[in-house]
Amino acid sequence: MGGRDIALLESIRSYMGVGNIAITQRGTVKYSVRNLNDLTSVIIPFFDTYNLITKKQADFQIFKEIINLMNNKEHLSEEGLKKILSLRASLN
Repeated sequence: MGGRDIALLESIRSYMGVGNIAITQRGTVKYSVRNLNDLTSVIIPFFDTYNLITKKQADFQIFKEIINLMNNKEHLSEEGLKKILSLRASLN
């Protein structure tokens, strides 16, 4: 990725106000948000308002369900963790 791509990701990060940008060992640049509160309060509401127009919308709904399970602390039980792993396996 070139400087233009980094600038675009920096703009997204600045707009969202959350997340990190990193350059991987392969030299690609990625924007990621890993904080559960940031995912719940910023990222999910954004994509609820501005729906994805592709088949990624179905993945987003599964992602949202996983985040909801984690917010409800279900990932701390074996049964909840299995449910999350099952949902994750169905992501595209």
